[in-house]
Amino acid sequence: MDPGDSSSASCSAKAEEKEEFHLQQEQRVVGTSVSPPMRAKNVITPGLAASLDRTKVSDRGAVFLLTKQLETLTTSRKMLTINCSSIIRRYRQKHRAMYALQLKADLKMSETVVVHWEGKLMQDLTNKKHVDRLPVLVSGKGAVPFLGVSKLANGTGRVRSNAVVAFLRELGIEDRVLAVFR
Repeated sequence: MDPGDSSSASCSAKAEEKEEFHLQQEQRVVGTSVSPPMRAKNVITPGLAASLDRTKVSDRGAVFLLTKQLETLTTSRKMLTINCSSIIRRYRQKHRAMYALQLKADLKMSETVVVHWEGKLMQDLTNKKHVDRLPVLVSGKGAVPFLGVSKLANGTGRVRSNAVVAFLRELGIEDRVLAVFR
């Protein structure tokens, strides 16, 4: 972000307490009286949150993009206050959780499911070591495929199969598996 930008992210303690990312409009002074503040508007929709995730835009990058876009849409820059990136992060996590719950509900409605899994050696997210990961794809008739990726202690067949069964039990669909592909 530009250091001289007057609409930069504000990370006050008050902003940290908020649960949603809002575009806030400040009070306007008219003569000697102060008019009531305009109502806060939610500017991150589920579609926007998903788009930011798909394009791998960071939370700080999202604040910058939203600030610049809102500047072009409003006439007065002084009326805008955009909260800090931690609120965007919470809002994006909330949308991810809601989407995952919807996928699980759709999968539970399916009569039978097909499980696809394959072990893969991938770089760990927290350090530079390579670890065994187990991507599991579960799909059913009329349901969007659901993906889970487990981190394994080692890559033996027994550990992999136990991880697949644990994933199916977590989803509550272990009794409706029609086929398993490796």
